Amino acid sequence: MISRKSTDKCLFCQIVSGKAKSWTVYEDASVKAFLNIYPLSKGHTLIVPKIHYEGVNEIPVQTLRHMVSVAKKLTIAYGKTLGMKGVSLHSQDHLKKIKFGHYHLHVVPRYDRNERYDFASIWPKDVPKTKPGDLEKLRLQLSVPSRP
Repeated sequence: MISRKSTDKCLFCQIVSGKAKSWTVYEDASVKAFLNIYPLSKGHTLIVPKIHYEGVNEIPVQTLRHMVSVAKKLTIAYGKTLGMKGVSLHSQDHLKKIKFGHYHLHVVPRYDRNERYDFASIWPKDVPKTKPGDLEKLRLQLSVPSRP
C-alpha cells in the first residue's frame, strides 16, 4: 500500500514495494522495519510507514503511535537477542531535501557509552543552560492545549 505521493525515486518506497532489497525484521499492513545498511550500532533499524509521508505533520497520529509500538516490540526482542543496554529512538523531518524524503524512525541499540556513534556519547557537553525567565517565555509561546 503506497500513497499517491510515493515515487520510484524514493528508496524507502522502493523497499516497501519490494523493488529494492532490504533486510526486513518486521512488517505489517502499515509499516516495514528493516536493518540500516549504514548502522550506528549493531541492530540499527529503520521503521517506515508504507504510505509515503515526508514529515511528522503529515502522518496520522495512529500511524505514529503504531511506529512507536513497533519500536517497543523491536527493543524488547533486541534486548533478548543482542544484549543491548539501552536504545535511542530518533526521527527528523526533512525540512531540506536530503537523501531520504520518506519519514522514518530510527531504532538504535546502545551497548556502551563509549561507542563511537552512541547518541549519549556524541551529545554536546558544553550546551549552555537556559535562564529560567527565557524558559518561561518560551513555555508560554509554545504551550499547546492537551485537548482540542
